[in-house]
Amino acid sequence: KGQQLLLEALPELTRYARVCLLGAGQCGEVFFGRPDVDVVIQYRREELAGILAGMGPHVAALLSVVPETFSYTLSEMHQLRIPVIATRVGSFAERISEGDSGWLIEPDATSLVQRVRELAADRGLIEHVREHLQTFDLQDANRMVRRYTELCRPRPAQRFEPLPSCRVDIDARFDAENQIAMQIDHLATEVDIAIA
Repeated sequence: KGQQLLLEALPELTRYARVCLLGAGQCGEVFFGRPDVDVVIQYRREELAGILAGMGPHVAALLSVVPETFSYTLSEMHQLRIPVIATRVGSFAERISEGDSGWLIEPDATSLVQRVRELAADRGLIEHVREHLQTFDLQDANRMVRRYTELCRPRPAQRFEPLPSCRVDIDARFDAENQIAMQIDHLATEVDIAIA
């Protein structure tokens, strides 16, 4: 999603950070052999927390250059208390509180390098976000529920009465079904008696 952005940023970016690409798939092959870049082509979802715990990343970068309606990766990073640098596109701009749950950048290499340089110079910014993420998930979920409720207020239940011409058909069908059920019960009794 942000392959070209990262390729452009790498020469300067690796002066301030070691980069690891997780779940890059075949697109990650273009990064093989680059200094200060590790590539994990794929992993199973249940392995993610262990992989990240072993790496101990300071931040995660979500560098999508096309809008996403939601990002499960962002939710996973928040749950794992890993601050995120994300491009200011799609839902990232709505879900990230600048300086509290992560940082937003323009979708270009210069913005990414500048943000990483700032964070490398002041690790306290990273710790502030990490501490805030301890309560952010619950606040985020509550905020989403409130917004959903505001947008989709429940309406009082409405009861629809069938049209008068339909009631005759419904009543006749109900009577026919009851008669069939009574005949089945009667046959079942006869079968029970015959078996006994």
